[in-house]
Amino acid sequence: MCEQDSLKDYLKEIRKYPLLTFEDELALSQKIQRGDLSARKTLIESNLRLVVSVGRRYASPDMPLLDIIQEGNVGLITAAQKYEFSYNVRFSTYACWWIQQAITRAMANKRRMIRLPFRKEELVGQIRKASLDLFQTLSRQPTNEEIAYELCVSVQEIEDVLVYSSSVGSLDLELDGKDSFSLKDVLADRTYCPEDQFMKKCTRECILKILDELKESERDIIIRRYNLNESDKPATLKNIGQKYGVSAETIRQVELRVIRKLQARSHDLHEIINN
Repeated sequence: MCEQDSLKDYLKEIRKYPLLTFEDELALSQKIQRGDLSARKTLIESNLRLVVSVGRRYASPDMPLLDIIQEGNVGLITAAQKYEFSYNVRFSTYACWWIQQAITRAMANKRRMIRLPFRKEELVGQIRKASLDLFQTLSRQPTNEEIAYELCVSVQEIEDVLVYSSSVGSLDLELDGKDSFSLKDVLADRTYCPEDQFMKKCTRECILKILDELKESERDIIIRRYNLNESDKPATLKNIGQKYGVSAETIRQVELRVIRKLQARSHDLHEIINN
């Protein structure tokens, strides 16, 4: 049987599952939270068509649509387990982020199976070394901008290489050593488009809530440095320094001071997110 026939059979099969109302979704969510596996099965089956709809956007010669749908179904299952009636949003809105995440992760993993050009492999090694050297110097994990400056390459080139190399890992400062929770987690991720945006939005709002307790200048510096208002792109230390009439090093010291405050509040941050 060819792929097209298999796809037709699958689409015919999933059409038999009825669509749910918002009230149905909320009721099922309450049952799922109590461990009702039958309710989870119903929620998943009634949204299989959503996965197909989302998956079609990612169809490409590199990955058959059926494979994309299969990966998207993994995200749907995760969403069904995590969805809570207290979110007060349609399940499809919430599930889309998890479906897209599962699909884009799978596509990125497949791309990483392709051997990098020698120049990019060489740069990956240089990034690792520069990251370690800067970590020892700064006593923190360096940003992509700092690594790019150290290697005399553009930030864009660093980010492009990281898209294809998961071995480099996160290069931004962790807020919580135990859970590796970094400010990078709430920023746009070029590797997956988009990745877990629903939860990132919640996390970003929580960080901004904590930042409201800081001095206005401290809050402004962190928002600009990490683009928490998603207005344009992260500002450089130099640009922020020019705004306040101080050196880039002074801004860096303020940034570090605020980060330490956030580290001290990391437990509160997790509590806000979990609640």
